Amino acid sequence: MIKEHFTEYFWNVIKNQYFDFTGCATRKQFWFFVFWNWAVSTALSVATQLVSLTFDIFSETAAIVSAIICAGIMLLIALALIIPSIAIQCRRFRDAGVSPWWLLAVPIIMIISWVIAFLAFGSLFTTGQLD
Repeated sequence: MIKEHFTEYFWNVIKNQYFDFTGCATRKQFWFFVFWNWAVSTALSVATQLVSLTFDIFSETAAIVSAIICAGIMLLIALALIIPSIAIQCRRFRDAGVSPWWLLAVPIIMIISWVIAFLAFGSLFTTGQLD
């Protein structure tokens, strides 16, 4: 059952709907994709830590190199999963009756918040008052 869920809700979404922003995604499909995405990311994190700890037994340099390699692999996988994650969010929004353009609200609000914070507190950092 676990293998079928992984195949149907995660692997098939990545394989068949990687760049598919059209159509709809059911609530079940969306949340199982989110779950499997989290599970794969967590497993990779744990594996990275185990590899790093294993190589730490031999030498500190080997641990650092192995950690960098594992982190690079995790970064590549995370970058590869960004597009299907956004695509399934668009399909889920459409299924819920919400415009997928609302996905842009979060990054826009974050950018506006950073600009306001920089304008409000940026002079404090440059004058050395917060050092």
